[in-house]
Amino acid sequence: MNGLGDWRINFFDLGLFTGNETAEFLRLADQLLEGRERPIVCVYGVDADPAYAAYCKQRFRDNPRVFVFQFAVGSQDGKTQLYVGHTPEAHSIYRKNHCVNSGVSRIVREVRCSTFLRDLGLLDKSPLTINIIKANIEGAEWDLISDLDEHDLFGLFDIYLGADQWTADMLKCTDLLDRVGEAKRILVRRGVTVYPWCMGTDNYPMQAGNYDLLAAIRRYVAVGEPDLVHA
Repeated sequence: MNGLGDWRINFFDLGLFTGNETAEFLRLADQLLEGRERPIVCVYGVDADPAYAAYCKQRFRDNPRVFVFQFAVGSQDGKTQLYVGHTPEAHSIYRKNHCVNSGVSRIVREVRCSTFLRDLGLLDKSPLTINIIKANIEGAEWDLISDLDEHDLFGLFDIYLGADQWTADMLKCTDLLDRVGEAKRILVRRGVTVYPWCMGTDNYPMQAGNYDLLAAIRRYVAVGEPDLVHA
């Protein structure tokens, strides 16, 4: 049996906002780092809004395990409009998202998740790696789901997290309503369960019934191979 020190745990935080989920993950990771055998822990955080990306770079500036990127997760690599939300956390690349002001936007970089993973050199997964992905990206979950499906990357991740099922934010976007059923079918076909995990905001309190992420990580390590937990 491999020790905890042989493992690498990657946390992909898509939709950083002010970084509360990343901070909570790091708090849990610190409990894994208390013993003599310590896993390698890395956070790759993404937010489309330049202000929130800058805030998180400052917030985690002293933590070498956290890497913050500013771009919108989307369906292509290039530029896109980011529409400003009626509340601070609700910015979206979808103009018909009912939580945004469709008349106020800025141009930001857009990157496919598959491109991001490729550029990080993380398209290949070793047996002793746990990849955790959290997405709360105001409708762009559709772009994420379709991209991971197209490039057969769902098997790269072991734990899927969100403020709700990834399709919930799609329901805010009138131009995505006809895609919700397809997104759900993809997740079912790929055997993906998205667990609730949200630390809350000023507008939305911390979600009750959050997934026990620490217990799940320890369970994977005890089994010795993440995929066996799903078998």
